[in-house]
Amino acid sequence: ARPPPPALLSSPTFGPLLRFLEDVDKRLDVPRHRDRRAFSPRFDILELPAQFELYGDLPGVNKADLVVELQDREKVLVVKGKRGECSVTGEGGEGAQGTYIIGERGMGAFEKRFRLPGEVSRAGIRATLEEGVLRVVVPRVMGVQEDGAHRIEIL
Repeated sequence: ARPPPPALLSSPTFGPLLRFLEDVDKRLDVPRHRDRRAFSPRFDILELPAQFELYGDLPGVNKADLVVELQDREKVLVVKGKRGECSVTGEGGEGAQGTYIIGERGMGAFEKRFRLPGEVSRAGIRATLEEGVLRVVVPRVMGVQEDGAHRIEIL
């Protein structure tokens, strides 16, 4: 960004404001490599009569760096892992050094927790990671009705 013209800096109206904003910018300035955003994947959860299906976008995450677990007591599905720095060499080939001008692709560790409504079964939970999309299928316990009336037989 270009500095403001000297006339504005000496202005009694705008000068103090511009100096304040410049000071704030200096205090908030962090090195470029720390300015990168943390990786926070996005997820969808689909509720079906027999199961829950979770879909998460995890581009660049290796299976070895990914953990999916169901915490029984709270019926919480936990997805955690990390996405490392992407290897970028540019046109200069291997060993070429560069400075990011824009760094929007986040990286680092992440953890997401999803509370599942109703009863779920640990048996039969499946998870796959294909083309950067995580799919987790969590079967529901059949015979348990969450909503609506449940007819009780009178003996």
